[in-house]
Amino acid sequence: MAEVTFEVVVKYLVQERSYPSQLENPMTEEEMLFLGKGLVVNYDDLSIDKVGKDGEIKISWNAETDKFDYVAKKWEGYEQYLQNGSSIRGKQHHIENVFELGLPVVFKRIAKLRKEKLIEVRLGVIKFNHLSQNGKEKDWTRKSHVIFQNLTNQAIKDDIFNAFEHSYEPYAFQVDRGFFFPRLKNEPDYFIRPCSKETKTWLLEMRKSKKFVFLMTSSNADFAKYILSKIFVDEKTGQPENYWKYFDICLADARKPYFFTMDSEFYTLKQDY
Repeated sequence: MAEVTFEVVVKYLVQERSYPSQLENPMTEEEMLFLGKGLVVNYDDLSIDKVGKDGEIKISWNAETDKFDYVAKKWEGYEQYLQNGSSIRGKQHHIENVFELGLPVVFKRIAKLRKEKLIEVRLGVIKFNHLSQNGKEKDWTRKSHVIFQNLTNQAIKDDIFNAFEHSYEPYAFQVDRGFFFPRLKNEPDYFIRPCSKETKTWLLEMRKSKKFVFLMTSSNADFAKYILSKIFVDEKTGQPENYWKYFDICLADARKPYFFTMDSEFYTLKQDY
């Protein structure tokens, strides 16, 4: 999954934003070992911190030197993370779910390309219509001019945010856009494991004992329904079950952690979700 979430970002950067193609090279074993939850990527300087459960930064990766520094300082986003369950938006990114897992390797790759002077500028293309006249006839011909743009840290951040939007925006699942949902649909067995019989028995027993059982996800409702149809399947026939028998209510688009920290209205109740 880490490789797939890495590809979500780098394929967009290369194919849509003209970053060097080397960025798309498969992740190495060393890069895989670098990944893990508890990492914080910093967009200001493209550094990466390893944060302990006490909010202390234990080690920090320096983008300029490509080395780890052993430090002992408090993570500046710690208090906000304790209060809201999120890092400082637009400034830091705390790696806490699989959809973001490959991001630190993207940072390391970009820093390496910068060091090799392969990513100092990005090619941009401006196209415009030029009117050429031949006697009394007028033809519209298309010409291209190129410009070069400095690739600042801010520009890199914007590109990474756009990469996430391109593949993870809710309607991307419905229209098969991006580099995640289409692959998920084509290879569901690679990504999705059905619930065990023990898990389903446990859910039914909770409902039988009058406990209120709910499912909540920040995912789009259509994507959640698709996943539910793949994880709740009949062991004998392999066909999707009626997952409603396991839950009293299902909540989608919950936008955790804000579901718990902000007052947001519910939109609609869909009887099929």
